Amino acid sequence: MPDSSSSQLAGNLSTMSLADLLQWLCLGRKTGTLHLQNGRVRKQVYLHEGHLVSAGSNISRERLGQFLLHHGRITDGDLRAALSAQASNNKPLGEIFCDMGLMDQAGLINILQLKAEETIYDLFLWEEGNFHFNAGELPDWSVTQIRLDLTGLIMEGVRRKDEMGLIRQTLPSNRVRLALTDRGRNASGLEAFDRSLLELVQRKLSVSGICSQSRAPEFVLLKRIHDLIEQGLLSVVEDGSGRQLPLDQLPFDECLQHCHSFLEDEDLPAVVECLASLRPRAGEESGGPAEVERLVTSATELIYSTMISPNLVPKMKRSLDTLVSMTFSAEEGFVVSSIDGTTDIRSLVQISPVSEYDTLLIFRRLLDEGVIDLTGTADIQPRRG
Repeated sequence: MPDSSSSQLAGNLSTMSLADLLQWLCLGRKTGTLHLQNGRVRKQVYLHEGHLVSAGSNISRERLGQFLLHHGRITDGDLRAALSAQASNNKPLGEIFCDMGLMDQAGLINILQLKAEETIYDLFLWEEGNFHFNAGELPDWSVTQIRLDLTGLIMEGVRRKDEMGLIRQTLPSNRVRLALTDRGRNASGLEAFDRSLLELVQRKLSVSGICSQSRAPEFVLLKRIHDLIEQGLLSVVEDGSGRQLPLDQLPFDECLQHCHSFLEDEDLPAVVECLASLRPRAGEESGGPAEVERLVTSATELIYSTMISPNLVPKMKRSLDTLVSMTFSAEEGFVVSSIDGTTDIRSLVQISPVSEYDTLLIFRRLLDEGVIDLTGTADIQPRRG
């Protein structure tokens, strides 16, 4: 057990369980912020005297607007209006919903509690993840706060983790595909959430695609799918081993959903792979070119923010003899020939014969293969327009 006098604690959930960590924070009546990260997913748990007062996440479905959409408390139009208002007045989104008459303060507190609970419960499903606790660190809040006892959350989180083990015997991965049984096709009197799940199954989405479309917390979705399978309304028909299907074999809409999810997770290799599958097919889909162009813009911003600053200067690491032995496309050859050790990325992008995104992919390949280094300042100021 960590030293309770420590002002900062760090470790990995593979060596210290989340239950033990939260119990230590609760019993020690700690105040501060618990930061957790698993891959690209980042979460923050805010505590005051051992009680949960708020929780944050970079997962789309755990954001307030998406959470309210899942629970049917607002519409897409409501969310767009609230986000537009927030852009002008910078008020917390929950307060804007109250101002719009969509809920009162008591309703807001209730939904914030539910959202924070789901953020915590999802953490119990992590097999590993880094964490650090900063004692005394809390945001300068102007938002509605809650106060939840961690003991009950720990008990429910452990229960869900155990139940997930049983669910995974039926759904070994989120890549599995489902089908309606005869009973499912003829089912009547279903709740709205169940009807929406069956409709998504009919679109031949994987469980991962269904999760993205439904906006439901992962555990809630998987448990309900498991229950529907147990009731004989659904069956697992494909990829039960968990093998990843090639992206170009997925329906265009599902590939789009995967790409959005990968962008949220800042998983650049997966985003690039998705776009490589989507771009050749975009012209065959209604609205496809515009959808893919938006994804390309987001992917370009991700490259700039995580990998390649436009202010950096590429310099060759390989000799001319080595470069001659390598295979480059005409576009790659042009970019390579333009690298002079003094011109920055921004300038090279502007003179490139291909798009900004494709030029950045060329630089990405050159970096990955050790052809170039990047030197200079690292201010992220991507070109616009």
